[in-house]
Amino acid sequence: MTPGERQFLPEVHLNRTTAELVFDRLKRDVLTGQFRPGEKLVERELTERYGVSRTPLREALKELVRSRLAITVPYRGVFVRQVSFDFAREVYEMRAGLDGIAGFHAATRATRSELRRLGEVCARIALLSEPVEDPDEQQERRNEILLLNMQFHRIVAEMAHNGVLLEKHDELWSSVSLVRQSVWRTGARTESSLEEHEEILDALTRRDAELARNLCERHVEKAWSFVSEAARASPINDAMAVASG
Repeated sequence: MTPGERQFLPEVHLNRTTAELVFDRLKRDVLTGQFRPGEKLVERELTERYGVSRTPLREALKELVRSRLAITVPYRGVFVRQVSFDFAREVYEMRAGLDGIAGFHAATRATRSELRRLGEVCARIALLSEPVEDPDEQQERRNEILLLNMQFHRIVAEMAHNGVLLEKHDELWSSVSLVRQSVWRTGARTESSLEEHEEILDALTRRDAELARNLCERHVEKAWSFVSEAARASPINDAMAVASG
């Protein structure tokens, strides 16, 4: 890291590189819909947005492509990934299986501190779900709820205490988050999702493994109903549309 880069990001600390910090912010902006599917990620604009030089930005963009949130189109640049309806369906089918397994094992393996942590996430989501008059603040709250929702499911996966499952969960959730972000921006799913999270938390707290599995799978099925309806109303194009457009 150069002195110049350090002054751009004064919050950087010794165990994080500038590229890692930029990737975190870039990923957040993609997942909360600041950059839309199919949108080109222009280096010049991004260096100004994040206050960094091109070297760490290019590393962050490479990591975004590796995480499947973006694609590189030869001679055209890097674009936010677009996914087909069939790909979205396959992702949610896989998610239902993984989340169900995670819920089953989390019910018997979770520690008390992990359960408290999950409860704190639910409480934070409930607080942010209170309506506000300012539309910009409301959208900011929805963005934070989206990220907290990701955290909820990540914690459940951690509570299963299965390293392979957690690795697969992280791999899949980049695609899950990209597919669902357009639905979350409408706010239509927030209230029902919170209720389902609280039911899952209750089942985990009572150590009911089968109920936790069923609730996790049902939660994904309900989420897919929202996603698929939104996709049909405004079709999700395949990533190849970027290359051919």
